[in-house]
Formats: sequence, C-alpha cells, structure tokens
Amino acid sequence: IIYSVSSGHIYELGDFEQMLGCVSKYPATLADYEKEFTEIQLKDGISDHTTDFELYNKYKPRIYECHYKLSDSTGLDAGDFARTPEQLAEVL
Repeated sequence: IIYSVSSGHIYELGDFEQMLGCVSKYPATLADYEKEFTEIQLKDGISDHTTDFELYNKYKPRIYECHYKLSDSTGLDAGDFARTPEQLAEVL
C-alpha cells in the first residue's frame, strides 16, 4: 500500500507500508517539495506534481508516482504536471 501525504499532517500508518511526499499544488515546484520534506523523505518516495523531472533526477526516489496522460488528453488531470508515455520513457 502506498499513501501520499502532505507535510504537517500526522497519520497513523497502521498497515501502510510506504508514504510518498506530496505537495497538493498543481503545478508544484522543486522548492515546494524541499520546503515540506527532508532529503531522506524525498529519496524514499515522491508523488510528483512538478512540470519536469528535476525533482526526480535530484532525489532518485525509491518509489515515484505522477499523474499520467495521453498526448490528446484534456481536462483537469491533463495539465503540464501530468506525464505522457514519451516523457516517462525518459526516466524508465
């Protein structure tokens, strides 16, 4: 189970095995993540809302999650913070 959390919130983990650092801003910046989370937390896991792979490339998280879209996607989840298959191929 993977659980995305925002800094400043306290959660009882219970059965959750992994927490991902998540900034609930669309789009977010590298500075937003670095303000909210420690380097260790960002290397553990990220729920990425940035527009590029700078956050991923800097921290190389053990677990990486991001919004996904097709090139012709529209709507709220198709913003520039969402990755296309071609963009994901850059880091896979």
